[in-house]
Amino acid sequence: MNENYTELLTFFYVIKNYDIAVRYKPEWWQSERLKRLYAIIQPFILQYRMEPTELQVIRLIERAGLNTEFTNDIIHSLWETRAQVNQVSEEWLHDCCAAYGEFNSLMNGVNRLYSTLITSQSEVTVENAHEMVQKIKSSFSHDTNFDLNTSRGSSFLDPDVHIISRPETRTTGYPFLDKCLGGGWATKTLVVIAGGPKVGKSIFLCNLCRQSILNGENCAYITLEMSVGEVCSRIGAAMFGIPGCIAGHIKQVRDRSLTGLGECIIEQFPTSNLTPFELEAFLLGIEAEKSAMYGKPWKFKRVYVDYINIMKSARAGIGASDSYTRIKSIAEDLRAVAIRNDWTIPSLTQLNRGYSVGCADVDINGISESHGLVATVDFLGGIIQTVQMRLEGVYYMKALACRNSPHTGDRKSFKFEGDYMRLTEDPNEDIIPEGIPLPASLTVGAPDVGSGNKDYNGGYGPRRSSRNNDTQQSAPAAPPLTPPASTPAPDLGISTMKINQFDLFNM
Repeated sequence: MNENYTELLTFFYVIKNYDIAVRYKPEWWQSERLKRLYAIIQPFILQYRMEPTELQVIRLIERAGLNTEFTNDIIHSLWETRAQVNQVSEEWLHDCCAAYGEFNSLMNGVNRLYSTLITSQSEVTVENAHEMVQKIKSSFSHDTNFDLNTSRGSSFLDPDVHIISRPETRTTGYPFLDKCLGGGWATKTLVVIAGGPKVGKSIFLCNLCRQSILNGENCAYITLEMSVGEVCSRIGAAMFGIPGCIAGHIKQVRDRSLTGLGECIIEQFPTSNLTPFELEAFLLGIEAEKSAMYGKPWKFKRVYVDYINIMKSARAGIGASDSYTRIKSIAEDLRAVAIRNDWTIPSLTQLNRGYSVGCADVDINGISESHGLVATVDFLGGIIQTVQMRLEGVYYMKALACRNSPHTGDRKSFKFEGDYMRLTEDPNEDIIPEGIPLPASLTVGAPDVGSGNKDYNGGYGPRRSSRNNDTQQSAPAAPPLTPPASTPAPDLGISTMKINQFDLFNM
């Protein structure tokens, strides 16, 4: 399509949609003829909330006294193009309108800004400089403020407004997390799981990614710390029950053992060098390439980010000392990316040092920027693991903040098979509600939140007095700790496997 034809199709798509025509201005069209024609047609659309017919346009032109410029033959020729609008993709036309309007509103605003600056600079004085600057800024912001959000709000007296519709969800593969999320993964959401250093945050994220692949969902795993090979190895080991993986066997294992897998794109970025907007551009580029490759729309469903603390803020700056402002801006931008693209973005965050070492409980006070996260995320979870839990291969997930469910404060146990980096929810233990302690056999000797976690001595066991070196025993001595018996791997006919591909399941 040449540029003039695209502009014509965009023109006719605009005038047939009242909500878009309201926002478009005549000066945005490149063609002088379309500028004048739109100036004639737009008042009709705004008054009658409908597109004029070819005959009505002819009558409007006659009333404006422009029959010489716009003859009946010219209008008829234009309206023959109008008939082709219905043969073009609605999505493509909408995207054209959005791009055309956004760019031309900016260009119009820049031209007006330049004219204003040239004509008003001689009028600026010390007394009115601030007022003039604010007025010019406000005018430029108004001129360039264009979007195709057609919402006009909702009337309280409309009965349909009072019907609460639940968002469509898809299981995470873990029933407890599904309950905390109000049914499972929902698009346009940001989910964050908190944990201490080396406690296993990435293991949780890799296992969530594994479940998405098994559910047939296209997903991305963005790592800012581990290598691509490490992520592949963890996901592959958990998925196939093999301690190590060999790249040459991945297709064989997939074809023999599993069907309907989603694609998983894994990429590593340098720590503190990736903003949410750069992440969005990278993923949209892959979606476009995949769509062209398959000849049909291809979209990500889940975008796993490992992890939010070591992303770069596009607003607060990489070296911002205020972690609250930096993390809040990253979280807000990530959630905006999720909303714009219908993605779910699960990520991780770090607990404070005192809360992260062997505590029997966690709360949002263990996250320096917790208030910034809680105000933004749709779910905030916390990972609990004492020394005894680690030896027995047990984790607990605690719901620290739930936007769409009443499970805040509840905890659930997960079994961890270290050889295969695999997490499974324990089906033999019920959800433990808030206020009920965890099993004593797993927490003996471990500090609770707020006791022993501010000035711990190496993490576990007795605390040191702040006044002297006398040891204060905070809990009875723990019984001897014995590791559990190892779990044999399922026999898939392949002994080892190593995955080091960029695209884990690229055909």
